[in-house]
Amino acid sequence: MDDPYKFFPKFKPKLRRSSSPSLPSRFWLVVGKGESDVSSLNAFDAALLDAGIGHLNLIQYSSILPENASISPPPVDVASGSRTGAILAIANGSKGENISAGIAFGKVSFPSPHYVVFEAHGREDRASIDRRLRLMVQEAVSLRHSTEKSFLTISNGFKVNRTFGCILVAVVFDPTVYS
Repeated sequence: MDDPYKFFPKFKPKLRRSSSPSLPSRFWLVVGKGESDVSSLNAFDAALLDAGIGHLNLIQYSSILPENASISPPPVDVASGSRTGAILAIANGSKGENISAGIAFGKVSFPSPHYVVFEAHGREDRASIDRRLRLMVQEAVSLRHSTEKSFLTISNGFKVNRTFGCILVAVVFDPTVYS
């Protein structure tokens, strides 16, 4: 797996407030897996807890990161029940199945610099997810006529041992910091 802390700029707090409070400036990446013999929802809940975000209300975002967004380790002091945006890749499966999920990032410059984010998930191995993600990002960068060639893939997978399984990879926007 590539190192996201070498791909994105490190977070540096700013003291002044921006006139654009809805622009997220900090995010973190999480991966979680969960299993249950009760339901697929319980497996999903276990995956959220494993990823460290089971106490948050997630609002699913489309797949764009602002250019100034920077990566940070996951904070531990976000209050339970806080609303926060997230870009999610989630795969569900049953006992004996291989499930994988992943997210890929590509830097583009059109119409202004930003990152595109693509998600993939399914009942397949991690290598298949990685290949699909790379193709998706390469095409997205090409469609935007960008000259950038760098991209990053974060993925995970496992074989489900219990009745229900879930794997997730997420970009979680820090609800406490906006530029």
